[in-house]
Amino acid sequence: MKKIFSRYNLAQALGEQEILLYWEQLVGRNLSRWSQAIHFAEGTLVISVASSSVSSELRLLESQLVERLNDLYGRPLVERLRFVPGKQPTPVGESDLPTHLPSADPVPQAEDLAAMAGIADPQLREAFARIRRGGINRDATRLESGATRCARCGIVFWGAGRICPGCRYDGFEEHQDRE
Repeated sequence: MKKIFSRYNLAQALGEQEILLYWEQLVGRNLSRWSQAIHFAEGTLVISVASSSVSSELRLLESQLVERLNDLYGRPLVERLRFVPGKQPTPVGESDLPTHLPSADPVPQAEDLAAMAGIADPQLREAFARIRRGGINRDATRLESGATRCARCGIVFWGAGRICPGCRYDGFEEHQDRE
């Protein structure tokens, strides 16, 4: 097979198309359920996404993903990502789905309601509890996909290091070094 590809000068093109196979490894299991690399040509990797929210999440990571893909190949191969709407396959078994994925209407747990006990209006208390549960679900999903929880403020962020960009901007790491 390699001889045939070499004979027709297709070996490099085949190697570049292998980039489609690395998508799940690159973004993690959860994000790869809702996105799929479908085409690569002229430095652009086309990603099919299940929703605009997945597209937004991946756009925030675009520069990091491009850098990681290029590191994987050892040369600047991917210049940009392009996101297109597409239907993603759904998992066969429900047991395969993580239990903490955010739903359209997150159901508050007892601890969420207890945290809101100081709010007198029951509807407002439940609304805030739903918002809290949605945030907890979002953070859990991001952590499972490779994000980091800031050692100082606790926010979940994408990026290198133990400290989020906000805490780095505040000079938190510099203060730690002096102590």
